[in-house]
Amino acid sequence: GLVLLMYVAMIVPLCILSATVALPGMDGEHLDALNSGQTFGSHGGVILLAILIGGVLSVYVTMLLYKMILSVAKGKTIPLEQSTVVNYFAVTIIVGIIAVVSMNFCYIPFFIIYPRVMLAPIYIIDNPKMGIGDAIEQSWNATKDNIWKLLLLGVIARLISYLGVLLLGVGFFPAEAFTNVMLVMVYLILSGQDELAQDDVAPK
Repeated sequence: GLVLLMYVAMIVPLCILSATVALPGMDGEHLDALNSGQTFGSHGGVILLAILIGGVLSVYVTMLLYKMILSVAKGKTIPLEQSTVVNYFAVTIIVGIIAVVSMNFCYIPFFIIYPRVMLAPIYIIDNPKMGIGDAIEQSWNATKDNIWKLLLLGVIARLISYLGVLLLGVGFFPAEAFTNVMLVMVYLILSGQDELAQDDVAPK
């Protein structure tokens, strides 16, 4: 349900915009605007605002999703204080910038750097007192020597999502929910909070 809401949050602002504003079609005038750098012509600012609102709502719902998965996995309620929400948004933006910048360097740095910092937002949720820099540092340290395993898990996660899409598109949402659970489980394992990380506890 939260995964469905996450994607609805991204789409609804644009749907409202398209219902209230006559967006330009792919005619000669619009193509001229594209060539001159005016991506959406005179409606560029409004469309960007709708995308921004959708993105903010999507990030917030994703945070709730991680919170829920952590609460279930750890058997206790994970609180979300206002400072935690602010730090989560900040670290998500920073990780996003790192991903975009590294992707612009022929993609190779992306596959090396992004897996090292992708757990930072979950560190913030699970540790409300942790700062943004500390979360990125913890993610960097926890993922050390595990890049190839993380990349393999990333490929598996994408394959699961694609399989979900093939199921008439409906399977995409439970598939995405499953891959988000995978990410939180990776966090718990690499941060030493899983039972398998303890030698004196038999795995279930």
